[in-house]
Amino acid sequence: MKLNLSKDTAKKFMLYKNGLIEDYKFAGKEGVFDYIRQVSVLQYDPVDVCGKSPEILLNSRVKGFNKDMLYELLYKDRLVFDYHDKQMSILLTSEWKYFDRTRQRFFNNTSNKEGIEEFSEYITSLIREKGVLSSRDIPSDTKLDWYWGKTSAHRAALEALYLSGKLVISNKSNTIKYYDFAEKIIPEKYYFMEEPNVSDTEHFKWRIKRRIGALGLLWNRPSDAFLGISGLNAANRRLAFNELINGREIKEVYIENIKDPFYLLAEDIPMLEYVSGNGDLKPRCELLAPLDNFIWDRKLVEAIWGFKYRWEIYTPEAKREYGYYVLPVIYGTEFLGRVELKRDSKKKIMLKKNFWQEKGTKITKTTINALEKAIDKLAVMNGVKY
Repeated sequence: MKLNLSKDTAKKFMLYKNGLIEDYKFAGKEGVFDYIRQVSVLQYDPVDVCGKSPEILLNSRVKGFNKDMLYELLYKDRLVFDYHDKQMSILLTSEWKYFDRTRQRFFNNTSNKEGIEEFSEYITSLIREKGVLSSRDIPSDTKLDWYWGKTSAHRAALEALYLSGKLVISNKSNTIKYYDFAEKIIPEKYYFMEEPNVSDTEHFKWRIKRRIGALGLLWNRPSDAFLGISGLNAANRRLAFNELINGREIKEVYIENIKDPFYLLAEDIPMLEYVSGNGDLKPRCELLAPLDNFIWDRKLVEAIWGFKYRWEIYTPEAKREYGYYVLPVIYGTEFLGRVELKRDSKKKIMLKKNFWQEKGTKITKTTINALEKAIDKLAVMNGVKY
């Protein structure tokens, strides 16, 4: 039986699933891990204007979040790790073996590049001899052809070893990455387990379920939410969706005035029933990261909310509609607008450069206070004042 939802119920469900409405469901470092475990993947980007994207995301979901919590989970507790999923991402270490196909694909694509094998052997011998290394610790004047053009041989070889799973990021110092052998970092029970998905279809089903779970509702159409799933063309996507439906792992949902069906995880039906049976949910004001799971699919957000968002960081300044690093603002079940913030590390303050109110919204004393509180919370996370 298909489910029919009003847009209001769809909004409440997606917000509640993402921990963006009512009281915080997640708190402290344990809450950070619980949230990552719920959504499976956080997209990563090194740009840091008012916090990095996953930090801004976690700040909006986890009560009392600070940057050390994520760093410790990554590089001390080893419960999560850096790798490619939806582009560069933060993933559960327990899912290491699920990405064997990805590592093999990267190995096939990089191992035949001229000079890579030679420099890879050199780097692995250095790590065996000296331990954890960064690209700065490996002198080389040689340049190799790489994905984006000519780059230093040691940088290309380090990346090839990392992408193919021989090395992992052991720790970071600001933007500098330090590498070590994967078998030393990934716990044995995950490193040596058999790959769970035998066929490509099973693999695609697993990846799609994770992406649905990361948003709450997702449709079967071309979407940025499926970025990074190599080989997932329209036919493979359709087959995987059909098998998930027939296996009752996902449920088909229709939202008023939207033609295409949506899908949610079967395990999330009780959550949907909870928000459907409640009236107004307690509103919060939160700032969304540019690569926030919630807005991965810009067209989906526009279809349900009527909110158009584009990350203009790569847009020439003269063509920007808003700004370089602009965060969508959610209040309750609606987008209140968008805000451009910048951390001034020297003066230790957070600057609000601009705020654009969304058409049709009301700005009241309550919403202004809520927005100011949200900005202040982000400033605290960044170790500055607002």
